[in-house]
Formats: sequence, C-alpha cells, structure tokens
Amino acid sequence: MLCSARASEAEGEAPLLATVGLDQRQQDKITSPVNSDRNDECKECIACEAEIAEENPVQHFAFADLEENEQELTTFKTKIPKIQKLD
Repeated sequence: MLCSARASEAEGEAPLLATVGLDQRQQDKITSPVNSDRNDECKECIACEAEIAEENPVQHFAFADLEENEQELTTFKTKIPKIQKLD
C-alpha cells in the first residue's frame, strides 16, 4: 500500500514527491521495485482464479476448499484496488 494511503488510514499525512530518473537506467531503479511488487500481487490473484477455475468443472467443492477460496477472494478484493493504485 502506498505510504500516503497508510498515513491517511491512520489519520495522519505523508507528503508525496514525484521523481524522474536522470536516465533510463536510473528510472528503472526507481520503478522496478514498485512494478515487481505489483506483479507479485497480480500473480497471486491469477493463481487463485486458476485454482477456482480448475475446481469448478470437476465439482470439487469440499467445505474446507470453499471456505479457503472465500477467504482468498476477500483478500484479493482488497488487493485489487491497491494494485490499481500502484499502476
């Protein structure tokens, strides 16, 4: 989550600073960690969707699996807006 969003949730504030790398290599050093974190979050969501899609056709609906899927869905519903903010 972005620092400013965390600060706002805690009823605080955080100044934001826009940066631009001096050259493409420096720009990549700035953006790569953020892009990597976003991609990791997206991979988790995609893996969860794939798992659910795999279980649906074979009617694999044990209560424990459904409960786990529901928890993951709730988690991902909160992660998607955070990923979109990173974009």
